[in-house]
Amino acid sequence: MMLVSTLPDEIQARVVEAEYVETATIDGLSCDHIAARTSQGVDFQVWIAQGDEPLPHRVVITNTDETGQLQFWADLTVCNLSLVISASSFLLTPPEGAEKVQFLSQIQKLGPATHSKKGSKQ
Repeated sequence: MMLVSTLPDEIQARVVEAEYVETATIDGLSCDHIAARTSQGVDFQVWIAQGDEPLPHRVVITNTDETGQLQFWADLTVCNLSLVISASSFLLTPPEGAEKVQFLSQIQKLGPATHSKKGSKQ
């Protein structure tokens, strides 16, 4: 979800509560720790580096609808913002005999909000 081009819209549509937790140091970087709840049984936390490059440094995603509340945890340590990628990197030359497979989008579009944002913190 973090990599979709519509991330701000997705956050606005799905998050029902968000809070600033604290300043924390991760791998020597001062980070702002933010926690959020969604309307769809997924909570997430993100640590964003302070300073000139405010990039996510750690992400924790918790599935609150599952027994045991399964978590995904990732530390994002190397971000090269000056990397130049040529358009040819995205050209596909399929091998002989390859067939195109149709896929459905994995991200569901939300309709009008069905939850109340009354009293939520954003």
